[in-house]
Amino acid sequence: IITVDLQHKEIQGFFDIPVENLRASPFIIQHIQETMFAQNINRSDVVIVAEHTSAVRKATGYAERLKVDLAILHGTDDKLADTDEIDGRSSPPPVKEIEMVPGGDILPVLTFSGAFRRPLKLVGDVRGKLAIMIENIIDDVEQPIRAANFLKNDEGARQVHLVGTHSLLTPEAAEKLNESEIDEIVVTNTIPHEIQSMKCPKMKTIDISILLTEAIRRMHNNESLSYLFADVSVED
Repeated sequence: IITVDLQHKEIQGFFDIPVENLRASPFIIQHIQETMFAQNINRSDVVIVAEHTSAVRKATGYAERLKVDLAILHGTDDKLADTDEIDGRSSPPPVKEIEMVPGGDILPVLTFSGAFRRPLKLVGDVRGKLAIMIENIIDDVEQPIRAANFLKNDEGARQVHLVGTHSLLTPEAAEKLNESEIDEIVVTNTIPHEIQSMKCPKMKTIDISILLTEAIRRMHNNESLSYLFADVSVED
């Protein structure tokens, strides 16, 4: 089985046949470098942004290979509705009131009026710079749109790009991205998205078919695939 950028590399262990998980990062990095060259942007004016804490490792790999700074977004904004769902990731809610119990003891009473939300904050500096948000799968557009608004309007980013390997966008989601503060959306062609591209002229597609064809050729001829991982970091 040949895959590209599995969301979780551990998935390979669930197969009883060989699995080769290829990486699209060399193609994406080349595109970013070409964008920097075309716009005459210095490395000091580019920042890789981890849109959430789970993307830090991947974003770090890109920042190190591009030799640019890294920034991390965490928390959320006030536009998100409160939810009573407890998923184990939020801090416990504050004590709302106390209650007297027989014997004169004071018993704190917790009232769950929604998950505790930290305000959206940025660790790093994007002011006047090109901020590139790195994702593996682009499907839910609300979070990157809110992040782009924050990076531009609150943190002063000059441009915001959204980069990912797989595009699972609906046509409606593509329209939302096109109307957002995001200046460019870059994805590969692992999944067909012709209609989405028509709905979102900001979207650019990187062709990685040569990666798959070379992998198939090497496997068919019993050749090593190590060459295809030459420019891949352990964070991918």
